[in-house]
Amino acid sequence: MSPTIALLTFAIAAAVLTITPGVDTALVLRTVAVEGPRRAVAAAFGICCGLLLWGLAVALGIGALLAASSLAYMVLRWVGAVYLVWLGLTLLLRPHQEARSIDAVPPAQPSAMKWFARGLLSNLTNPKVWRWRHSSPCS
Repeated sequence: MSPTIALLTFAIAAAVLTITPGVDTALVLRTVAVEGPRRAVAAAFGICCGLLLWGLAVALGIGALLAASSLAYMVLRWVGAVYLVWLGLTLLLRPHQEARSIDAVPPAQPSAMKWFARGLLSNLTNPKVWRWRHSSPCS
């Protein structure tokens, strides 16, 4: 395959992956709907910082090192899966906890910093971002 065709194929695949909604998009949409725009902006900023960290890892060659190690890839997939399960269980169990504690003091809302951390963790463990960063236009 010529480098031009490989680069064009990579650009098309990257464009499709970029416009396809994923976990990060769902996190921001859920946050803006339930928690409000301020916390959604914090989550989006965390996601953008995660993208910058992935870019830095690739620029430093850490991405190639992780791509060469099937164990590292498997660990990252499991960490991402555990995080998604934790998010899902939290969302499923929260209404039951709130229903039981009607007379109790309402729980404190997570701060913007917590939403930033959730956005960052969501992006760093997102398999869509992980796979895209390991695609190479010349392989």
